Amino acid sequence: MQWEVSTFKAVHWDSYYRAFKKRDVNSQTRLLKYISGWLPVGHIRQRIDPDKPDFCPSCHGRDETSSHIMRYREHKHLNLFNLQISEIREHLEKCKTLASITESLISGLRGWHQNPNYQQQLPNRLTTVLRSLRKAVLDQNNIEGWPLFRPHLH
Repeated sequence: MQWEVSTFKAVHWDSYYRAFKKRDVNSQTRLLKYISGWLPVGHIRQRIDPDKPDFCPSCHGRDETSSHIMRYREHKHLNLFNLQISEIREHLEKCKTLASITESLISGLRGWHQNPNYQQQLPNRLTTVLRSLRKAVLDQNNIEGWPLFRPHLH
């Protein structure tokens, strides 16, 4: 998927850079590989070496992708996802993030985890905060940004 120039310009890159630099090198590398589609999943391993299998070692489904790994629904992986959601909620509460923003983020991540084409519902009331939140949710939906947000939980 390609971003519009306006979407690219709307990202606060200085903030992204500062947050990115707080991560250790392994985490930075994993995040960049995820975003660029080069995590060493079956799909990529087989492109590099056709003799390697492309299936998921957990469910044996064909053509293992990054999205498959991030959205995997097996019990152990589902527990990990729920733990990560709890951790992000705790972090946002510790940072005194508005409840409406926290709930939108959690809802967006849960929705995408269940459906890769998820489009989050927009808030109806238009207070100043919700106007900004509405724009952020719409932007996130438009750039298919929920899967890109997920690696930040690790």
